[in-house]
Amino acid sequence: APLPPPRDVRSVGLAAYNLGYLPGGGDDRDAFATQTITTLRSLTDAALLLRRGGLLSVMTYPGTSKEEAAAVKGFCEGLAMLTKR
Repeated sequence: APLPPPRDVRSVGLAAYNLGYLPGGGDDRDAFATQTITTLRSLTDAALLLRRGGLLSVMTYPGTSKEEAAAVKGFCEGLAMLTKR
């Protein structure tokens, strides 16, 4: 289930992601692995909640999913284009 929204919109200082699969999740890694589409949706939601100066930290594992790692890289590069620095 999704987390409830924060009480104050744009109050989140850090959103951290550790993508891949859940260690100890069993023999079927795919059943416990992050999925590209839901990761991108979640990153978008998190970015919209970050306050000014907030951080988005994402750890990807290309050995687990090259597609997801590439998609996250592209997402982050797109975010960089929106900054004023």
